Amino acid sequence: MKTICKKLQLDPCNKRICFSVLLCALATLNSDAAAFFQEEGKRSSEDTKSAKESGSNVHDSNLHSTNLHSAKPLSIDSAILKTIETTTIAAQVSGILHSVQIKEGTRLKAGDEIGRMRDVAVRIQVERAKIALEQIKKKQANDIDKRLAAKSMAVATNEYERALAANSKVSDVYPRNEIDRLKLIMDRSILELERSEHVRELLLQDVSLAELDYKQNLELLSRYRISAPCDGVIVSLDHRPGEWIEVGSSVAKIVEIDRLRIEGFMLADDAIPSLVGSIAKVTVDVANSTVQTTATLVFISPEVNPLNSQVRVYLELDNKDGKLRPGLRPKVVLNTKP
Repeated sequence: MKTICKKLQLDPCNKRICFSVLLCALATLNSDAAAFFQEEGKRSSEDTKSAKESGSNVHDSNLHSTNLHSAKPLSIDSAILKTIETTTIAAQVSGILHSVQIKEGTRLKAGDEIGRMRDVAVRIQVERAKIALEQIKKKQANDIDKRLAAKSMAVATNEYERALAANSKVSDVYPRNEIDRLKLIMDRSILELERSEHVRELLLQDVSLAELDYKQNLELLSRYRISAPCDGVIVSLDHRPGEWIEVGSSVAKIVEIDRLRIEGFMLADDAIPSLVGSIAKVTVDVANSTVQTTATLVFISPEVNPLNSQVRVYLELDNKDGKLRPGLRPKVVLNTKP
């Protein structure tokens, strides 16, 4: 202030007037600045609130759009029907194929006989084991030796006791060596009885061994029988009767068609994990007619094809009526959950 007054060369009265004017100007400036900043603060608050409301509306719109997107039906691309189970039936033993009871297209149940290997030698082994088992059972059931030993022990014991009783009444009726001989006979008869019981116990173990041998031969014989391991339809026969087959060689192939699998593709953005278990509408053109059924989504691959951004999916459907066949291309529309 002094510097300003000095430069303007003002007298003391004018100095006071100038000083008062400057104070008023500063007060006015401070008031205008405060009002300006207050107004700017209100405007910034309103802009922030407007931005939040706009963002919320956009988020709600996106959610609504996502829900609409997830609720719309989705098509499965490049869908094809395939078998779930295909079983190759192999020979369990090497040998000559003796007979085949079925042909291609035969529908089988689990356990049905398909064919049989030549098993004459094995059947003889089974019959021999069966006879040996019956023989050892009869030996074990025979207790003649035990009963004979028991009777011999009873007689020998009676003779020994009578000799002792006679000598107790009249001394030396039976000489000492005779008493010892009678006692030896009695002891021998007791041991004979114990040995007969031990022999029967051993025969019981022989029966168990013979039973195991018989079961082993039966199991070996069962390997010469070729049977279906599951329900299905024979689609191929790889050998004919009279041909030599090595162990492990394929004899026939059976497929299970009561349930079929649909393999197809979906866009990775549409294939969310929560879709597993969803029901799909399936339409198949078969022999100038249309078959409509439903399938269940059971698998979504976690791998995405980088070329087309698609993932592989599996659906399963019931085909007990046999109207559908593997290889057909159905139209599949997945009804997604809202």
